[in-house]
Amino acid sequence: MELIYLNTRYINYFLIVMSKSILMHLMKLNLNLDLNLLMK
Repeated sequence: MELIYLNTRYINYFLIVMSKSILMHLMKLNLNLDLNLLMK
């Protein structure tokens, strides 16, 4: 029981970190695109 609980907590944490990093990456891409459009 403890193992399953720890496992789900770890998976949830991992998913949150992954989604945050993906969001950050997308935001950076958007910023880069915006800057490129402004520079033209």
